[in-house]
Amino acid sequence: MQYAEIKDSIVVSIMLNHTSGRVPVPDSVVCGMIQQADGTFTNPVPTQSQLMDRVRFERNQLLQQSDWMAVSDRVMTQAQIDYRQALRDLPATADPQLDENGNLTNVTWPTYE
Repeated sequence: MQYAEIKDSIVVSIMLNHTSGRVPVPDSVVCGMIQQADGTFTNPVPTQSQLMDRVRFERNQLLQQSDWMAVSDRVMTQAQIDYRQALRDLPATADPQLDENGNLTNVTWPTYE
């Protein structure tokens, strides 16, 4: 059993022992969660800025994985150039949302064949 301090319906701290002002919460509760009116806890909905940061992070991983295409001792094909440019353009062409499983949607990830 763990105990949480909750301010304005937001879990601000967790402790393993009971102290004044803390309430018992399930072990799955972490700081930042929101306590609903029915007593359950949910994660906050991410902002559009946070979603764009996630798109950039995933885009940067794909760019890093394709860096081999752009080494100085090889010539990139037009398909490789287009792929890497589409990745760099991605934040501007995305309107990310989250599905019910927390996966990014509404992002068209470029592919390279």
